[in-house]
Amino acid sequence: QSLSSLNRALPIQTHSLLCQDSQEQSTSALQNLENLYNVYRPAESMVARRETMELLMLPVDGNRYGYGFSVDRENYLPLRTVVLTPRREPLERYEFVAIEFLELPPSQAQVLGDCPEIENQPLSWSAEVLPRGFVTTRSGFDPEANVSHMVVSDGLATISISIEPIEAPSFPPVTTDLGATNILLSYLSYRQQIYLATLVGEVPLESLEQIVTGLSYKVNDAETER
Repeated sequence: QSLSSLNRALPIQTHSLLCQDSQEQSTSALQNLENLYNVYRPAESMVARRETMELLMLPVDGNRYGYGFSVDRENYLPLRTVVLTPRREPLERYEFVAIEFLELPPSQAQVLGDCPEIENQPLSWSAEVLPRGFVTTRSGFDPEANVSHMVVSDGLATISISIEPIEAPSFPPVTTDLGATNILLSYLSYRQQIYLATLVGEVPLESLEQIVTGLSYKVNDAETER
């Protein structure tokens, strides 16, 4: 489907960085992706009448989808992104049909140095069973909403997990999809308390089903004494 025009210019900055990962972090992330995806460089193509560099990343297993990127040769902006099933069938495609780069004043953004480390907050739940290559990259707890949340990623594909207490199940476990995004709603229990777990990710449904089987409540020392 084609989105209607916004009828205005959007200032997009493609060359400046606000922060950058250390070389050690970047090298580790790239090595992890190399173990999970086979990377190819198909022939260059044209998207929105602009020359693009092609990058194809196909998964080595069925735990994740593949990706095809068409990157503008001059501005490094992804002009087309295609998500592929493990059988290389397209699931979802985002593509510019027309784009114009305007001459804008120089940006005031500066490189600030290394990116700050994300401080994970204490969490009562953990994901003990993850598909190969995935790790928990962020976790936290919202005391106002009483919701625990986690982010799981392999460096390219990302899965968000939220867990909240409920009085009683109001519907059976649910799975649904929207393009390449799968959603799984399931129930967990701990000490007679029911919890609703919601998993959303651009991964095959089987990966979400594997993760939900390993969501477990972490008992702290105070609870152990009680």
